[in-house]
Amino acid sequence: LSGIEARPSGTGIARAARAIATAAPGASVVVFVTGAAGALADLRAASLRAPVTARSVAVRATRHEQPARRVLGDLVFADVAELEQLPAALRAVSE
Repeated sequence: LSGIEARPSGTGIARAARAIATAAPGASVVVFVTGAAGALADLRAASLRAPVTARSVAVRATRHEQPARRVLGDLVFADVAELEQLPAALRAVSE
């Protein structure tokens, strides 16, 4: 079972995570996708509100960062500058 839900900018990624926790409390993986404006603190707050059973990962699309895998608490995330980097980024966050 999977789902994709787009949220308009300004809705708040932490609020979306809380909604996911309510709608799918048994989720095993939650993937947050955001643009360059997605602040690390917001991603961390969202991961804390995700279902406790879920592994949270994030992908941040930004033109000004080198592709990188980063860890922030329990959240693993990747920065990607181009769509072609997405497969490698997803492999990196799954490690």
